[in-house]
Amino acid sequence: MNINFSNTNIFQMIYRASGLDLLYFSDEHYKERFFSIVESFSPEKLQEIAQNLHEYYGVSSKDDIFEFENTAPHLSIIYSAYSSLESAFFQMKFDEFSNNYLSDDSIKEAFKIFSIDTSADGFYDDFRSEIAGSFYDEAGVCNERLKQYLTQMQDVFAYAPKSTTYAFDIARMLQIATNSFTLGYIDYDEFCELYDKYTKSALDVFGSFDEYAASCLLGRAFMFLDDETSFKESVCEHAKTFYILANAPFDVFKASGIWAENLDKQKQNIIKITQNFIDNAEIDELKKSMQELYEFAKDRVSQYGFDMQMLKVCLDEYYQNFHFILKQNALDSLASGYDVYTPLRELGDDDDTFFKRVRNFCDKAKLTLTSDEVPLLMLTQLGDYLITNKAIYSFKGVLLIFGKKLVATPWSKVELDAEFEDSLSVVLRYSKNPDLKLDFDTAEYSKQHNLSKSNKDEILYIMDTVKSAFASLKKAYA
Repeated sequence: MNINFSNTNIFQMIYRASGLDLLYFSDEHYKERFFSIVESFSPEKLQEIAQNLHEYYGVSSKDDIFEFENTAPHLSIIYSAYSSLESAFFQMKFDEFSNNYLSDDSIKEAFKIFSIDTSADGFYDDFRSEIAGSFYDEAGVCNERLKQYLTQMQDVFAYAPKSTTYAFDIARMLQIATNSFTLGYIDYDEFCELYDKYTKSALDVFGSFDEYAASCLLGRAFMFLDDETSFKESVCEHAKTFYILANAPFDVFKASGIWAENLDKQKQNIIKITQNFIDNAEIDELKKSMQELYEFAKDRVSQYGFDMQMLKVCLDEYYQNFHFILKQNALDSLASGYDVYTPLRELGDDDDTFFKRVRNFCDKAKLTLTSDEVPLLMLTQLGDYLITNKAIYSFKGVLLIFGKKLVATPWSKVELDAEFEDSLSVVLRYSKNPDLKLDFDTAEYSKQHNLSKSNKDEILYIMDTVKSAFASLKKAYA
């Protein structure tokens, strides 16, 4: 599985979406945010993931990973009765409900969609007991909160009458599997088994994004069945997520390639489903703040003689031809070191930005980039190195009058070799000239992971990955 892009990762969209989706920077930037299995292997992100996984799901090790109880078949039968009887359903005692709606055949049909085996001895009687114990009191009267749930969420149920809450359980299990893999609680094969199981379930059970969105909202609301919170209030954040994605400039639904027919209608339905749960003033305020962020990035980029189209191209090229190698090998944090500058810095609050460094380098070197030349990286560990889709630029020697000489090494002339220095930094040589070498600082990474030269296999792994990332650039541009 390619951890950089998996189209079925869209089933975790409620955990990946944010206000940033109201902006557009580049296709590859959004594919990275939505479709990469792992968000980031940086120490800070790993710490955040571990904390959230424990806090929200009680998962701190492999032993804690569990399957959520699937309540969707229970609710599909209840909703079927409610949709045909409406308010009269609430007057029906459990015995009457059971006699009319809980036949073996109706129960079997409700479970069939989820591929759940109903052949075990006592299955049907056990199911009836679960319904009675969960949704009716001792006198057989329907639970008051269930009444509120069915009435407040009635319009949403209409889009997911059979699947009901199942999408929410799928999304949670995929997040648990993904984050457990990221943290090393489960290995790659164990992760693939879990991930494939739940993505297959999503594709088998659902047939559209609007049904999936409705099911997510129903599941989120169902979490509050024993709470006093309004069901409409309980789903507002997830409703906002789907509303934003249905109106976003980057179409994650189309990019996934899943349920591709009638996507416009599906998105219109998502807007219908969610519009009663969102605060339009809050959405407008979010749009305003995101536009301000965009203008900030635009002003900062233009300050150094570039534009937003160049930022888009830089991000696309950086992700496609460099970042994906590091990420696939769990070493993407190497590209966020102190001396490594990438186009991503333009989207943060760092004043020492990528384009600022590129402009200063070009001015110092009296270098004019051609119209089709795209800056990709700046490395500053052993001096200033500008890496574009055309060449690796560096300064060589010291001339007393004229200063240092600019050396341009086209990708077709690059010859890659790598070694580790005592500082635990990867030194990448890209020419027969011994002075032409890049120092890709991995010392901080090695320190955080308690690595030393005695960890020969891990050290070689880091070195080979860095070399492979630059080899990817050569393959793309030579």
